[in-house]
Amino acid sequence: MGYAAQKGLLPVSTASIEEAIRPNGTFVKSNLRTFALGPVTAHAPDQLAHILADTPTTASIDTLDTLIESRVRLLTAYQDEAYAKSYVDFVREMEAAVAARKLDGSELFVREVALTSARLMSYRDEYEVARLHADPKFIARLRHQFEGDFKITFHLAPPMLPGRDATGRPKKREFGEWMLPVFRILQRFKGLRGTMFDPFGYTAERRMERRLIVEYRALIRQVAARIDQSRLTRP
Repeated sequence: MGYAAQKGLLPVSTASIEEAIRPNGTFVKSNLRTFALGPVTAHAPDQLAHILADTPTTASIDTLDTLIESRVRLLTAYQDEAYAKSYVDFVREMEAAVAARKLDGSELFVREVALTSARLMSYRDEYEVARLHADPKFIARLRHQFEGDFKITFHLAPPMLPGRDATGRPKKREFGEWMLPVFRILQRFKGLRGTMFDPFGYTAERRMERRLIVEYRALIRQVAARIDQSRLTRP
């Protein structure tokens, strides 16, 4: 909405929208801040990219190299350098495969491969949830967003606990702030991810997530071997 307001696409003024946000009384400061990002995106996207420069998952990356660099930081923090290297090796393999065919627009294909590969490789498992919540930035953002004393409650569905909700999904339970030190401990064991010693890795969901990475790479290798100019050209 902020972007549309800056572009003059809304029948009301920016001030009117901000006034409508305040009486709501819920996350007022946060909502106003989020709304304000819209005009910045429309008027000064480079400035916004600079503000978000410490966020490795931002999609505002100019070149393939800077995109890969940002995902390497993400995947190294997610797992380790070897894991990130396997990502780089695959993306560079696909880059070489399509470059050898000298097709116009092949960089768009490689860019999508780089983005999707990183998403598949950084699936949100128990170790990643622990890592993100153990990050000091998590509490810092909460304290910046909320004023005064507040209580933190986590809604989690540990796979070792029984029970299903009405939709058939694992039942979520409430856990208090005491989970923060548990997160700090758990995230140190991310090296177990995907190994025979991973206590979470035997669930159907985790096996599927690992399988998707392998299947995606096999599929993209087939596509890269057969792709031609007509399939690269956007309508």
